[in-house]
Amino acid sequence: MLHRLGFAALALASASLLACSSPAPPAPSPVTGITVSTGDLLPPFSPDVFSYEVTSLTTLVPVDVTVTGQDVTIDGAPAKNGVPYTMTVPSLDDATSIAIQATDAKGAPVTYTIHTAPQQRARYDVTTLSSPEPGLIFLTPFQLVGAVGGPTFLYILDETGKLLFYKQTVQATSDFERVTLPNGTVRYTYIIQQQPIDMKTWPLLPCTAVVLDDHFRQLQTIQLAAAGAHPAGAVDVHEFRLLDDDHWLVQSYLGETVTNVPGYTSSTVASGVVQEVKSGNVLFDWETTSVPALYTQSTDGNDFTNSKAMYADYNHLNAFDIDPSNGNLVLSLRHDDEIVELDHSTGAIVWTLGGLGDDFGLAAADKSSHQHHVRFVGPNHLTMFDNGNATKLTKIREYQIDPVGHTAQVLAALSIDGHYSSAMGSVQKINGRYFVGWGYRQAGESDVTELDAVTQVKSFELSFQDGYISYRALKFPAQ
Repeated sequence: MLHRLGFAALALASASLLACSSPAPPAPSPVTGITVSTGDLLPPFSPDVFSYEVTSLTTLVPVDVTVTGQDVTIDGAPAKNGVPYTMTVPSLDDATSIAIQATDAKGAPVTYTIHTAPQQRARYDVTTLSSPEPGLIFLTPFQLVGAVGGPTFLYILDETGKLLFYKQTVQATSDFERVTLPNGTVRYTYIIQQQPIDMKTWPLLPCTAVVLDDHFRQLQTIQLAAAGAHPAGAVDVHEFRLLDDDHWLVQSYLGETVTNVPGYTSSTVASGVVQEVKSGNVLFDWETTSVPALYTQSTDGNDFTNSKAMYADYNHLNAFDIDPSNGNLVLSLRHDDEIVELDHSTGAIVWTLGGLGDDFGLAAADKSSHQHHVRFVGPNHLTMFDNGNATKLTKIREYQIDPVGHTAQVLAALSIDGHYSSAMGSVQKINGRYFVGWGYRQAGESDVTELDAVTQVKSFELSFQDGYISYRALKFPAQ
């Protein structure tokens, strides 16, 4: 009996000893929620996770950080439970973070860290920096050269290349711009793909235009409106122009079966559409298929038998601008190698620059090949990013045209370091400098270049790492 009691006592003592030596359960976290006004936390908040990133963050405007919890500080400043704490993020880089600190019920410190830049992001190197033109650089980095599948972003940099804003997106984006409306209000716009590229239905790539307010909060999304014979649908990846909060220009591609291709009973084609909408009303709606001459002037994508592709991508509308002289629309038709001006009232083609339909008597060397991003510098003064697919040499072209006398003066036809961009790209002329986004450039070439238009001395150059490129690179004055 004593023997049994001895073992029982020993077991009881051992259990008591184990119970005394086991660590006490941690006190519940004093923080039960964290939100950031510009984006979502990654991963979603959990009291047991102490390190986070944000899908979008900026140093350009104040950011609200809201913490649910008692006796909390944000970067050392007291924050009220559930009340937004407005702060200016100092920098977006690997070395900077936002510290949210509290003390649990047992007096132990608890710290949650929000990193101001994603670890996995589109990284880049600034290789030239010599008094660049002041302004903000807008980019849409995604992977297409080399590795594919990394995250996609919207970026704003300052003129030195410092990251000021980023937004991680689900699909690739393009045409990221800042817009100042007639009343002085600032908006930001971009185009986002609705799904990955499907080469079976190329170039029909369904996209949505997105409008953000001056604090980068989403205001609205925009699609193609129903008009004439075509239904409402997606916009295209190339170009969007916000003229006011209720007034815009979009472009789209529609897959259509047509019977007006010379020499063919019928063909399925990608019809380019340009549309103007104001206050919900369609003011202008024009399709490339309304002009049969554009079929015969096509130099690429013109398999009207559809033996190689579902849709003949015979003109590939990729850019438009507004003529400041008369309000007409000027379009870039890549696969016609042409710039055309449309009468804003009737939709009739007023003039054609380049290609087989050229009205200006350009010599062959002065014509573009698969160009992008036509822009007016002034009245009858155009810049163009000429991809140069025919010669495998990309050029920055500049023309002064006389639309009445149908003459054109070639002001520039500049190649830079042998660059060749087979698709995408942009050029702006800013205070006597060219600001160039190289788009789908060759491996090892830079992605952004700024240089003097006369001396060709570079003031800025940037190259992405890890196969990233940007559809365009645009610079806007800092405000």
